[in-house]
Amino acid sequence: MYTDGKVYRFYDEKKDCTFYDIDCGCAFNDSEWFLNGRLACIRLEDEEVFYI
Repeated sequence: MYTDGKVYRFYDEKKDCTFYDIDCGCAFNDSEWFLNGRLACIRLEDEEVFYI
C-alpha cells in the first residue's frame, strides 16, 4: 500500500493487536512512484513516529 511517505497504523479488532508498517519508501525516494519516500522509525512506548 502506498502511504505517501507516512507510517501506516492498523488496529485489528479480531486479534486485539495494532500493526505498524514503517516502510515509507526511503529506498525509492527518487522514483516517480514514491515521491515522498523517507526513513521512519517508531518509539513503541508512546507510539511517536520519527522521520529522517
